[in-house]
Amino acid sequence: MVLAAGAGVIGPALWRAGIRGWPLVCYTVGLAPALGFGPLSLLFFYARLGDLARPGLWTVAMVLASVLVLAVWCTPSRTVERTSSPGARGSRLLAVAALLALATSGIGALIVHDVQRRAWPEGTHDAVAVWNVRALFFYRDAQAFPARLREVEPRSHPHYPLFLPLAVAGQYALAEREAMAVPQATALAFVLATGFLLVAVLADVGHWPLGALAAALFWTTPVALLWGFSQGADGAVGYFLFVAVAALAAGLDDGLRLPRWLGGLALGLLAWTKNEGLVLAGLTGALYLLYRWAQRHRISGRELATLIAWSVPGLAALLLMKTWWAPESGLTTYLKGDWRARILQWQRWSYPLTEFAARFVGARGVEGWSANWPVLLAGGVIAGLWARRGRANGAGFWLGVLLLATLSFVGFYAVAPYEQRWLVAGSIDRLMLQLYPVAIGGVFLAIARLGDSPAARSGDGAMTSEASR
Repeated sequence: MVLAAGAGVIGPALWRAGIRGWPLVCYTVGLAPALGFGPLSLLFFYARLGDLARPGLWTVAMVLASVLVLAVWCTPSRTVERTSSPGARGSRLLAVAALLALATSGIGALIVHDVQRRAWPEGTHDAVAVWNVRALFFYRDAQAFPARLREVEPRSHPHYPLFLPLAVAGQYALAEREAMAVPQATALAFVLATGFLLVAVLADVGHWPLGALAAALFWTTPVALLWGFSQGADGAVGYFLFVAVAALAAGLDDGLRLPRWLGGLALGLLAWTKNEGLVLAGLTGALYLLYRWAQRHRISGRELATLIAWSVPGLAALLLMKTWWAPESGLTTYLKGDWRARILQWQRWSYPLTEFAARFVGARGVEGWSANWPVLLAGGVIAGLWARRGRANGAGFWLGVLLLATLSFVGFYAVAPYEQRWLVAGSIDRLMLQLYPVAIGGVFLAIARLGDSPAARSGDGAMTSEASR
């Protein structure tokens, strides 16, 4: 029901943006979790913060209706239809192969989810220790929840943002009962939605077969399924980062037609999902502004205000939760001990950097990633070294987000007060999963543009500019 409501919110806005056909269908399905779970989680947080009664079905419906009105109002109307690019036609053999890969990988992902939920019905690792427990605490006694959170011992991270627990608790409240099927289905929704978004962004630039192959690549990656279905927050972080980057890239003449307010919403929800999400949101937003300035595409005051306004609910929820509910923001735990001395130790920087590089080239973690990262790396290099006419206009933005995010993770490892080898071994794959959808989307978009003629690309850019005006 929540996902259907989210689809009902985003669908009209995308229609107003001029998106039709299969891109509209895939975008609507792919963005349903953001517009469904996001407002639900924030509504339950602010209701408890204001000491209000637990939101009921009608309250949720009114809030989502308000989001729908705002979304349509903030989306510029586009009446210019995109002409089909040469890559949109493709060969019939490629189309059939892409559909077959999409269908088989999707069915395979559903089978893996069914096996995993039966083996670990309550989830694994942090889902058991953090996310699902807090969802139950909030649902059973929301009034006592802030006090309970302050009693949680530091190693269980009482300062973690509450998007996932409150999204699950909100669904419990709407169903008026606890059911492990809720966090299980929520995890499944994010994994499937990420795949549909990959199809959508490639279809939006006229290359849906590549989009189907990109989704198949994601749905057949063992790490993506293992941690995506774990009922933890890493899959949601990767999802929101992907939504934010794709929506903001639409402002860089990247051929995408997503409304910019969606980028602001995704940045706010990204910060509300996990601690590293705040850093990722800050880096992505700052890089977008820098990229607009470097390209001399001045961002208007209205667009900037729209981005900020849509990000405020998530960012404010994070700030208020850490200030009023959590025993501390997380920095006290993270910076305990002599953190200055840790920063000055080159080994603490070189070791995680080496581990990331080893996985990117396939020297580590092949049992979980297969050859996917080396293939993506090779595809990105080929697209980057190709003639300049073949580059996607916003490809540098996608790459910049990946590089800055990876370097920020290296910094996390360098400063963290824990034994480094243990920490890296237990978390590096989850951090890379947070970047994985952006890596796939960016590389496949760059490759898609290699088959476009300059005329087709300039036509798309002209259409985008005219529609924006």
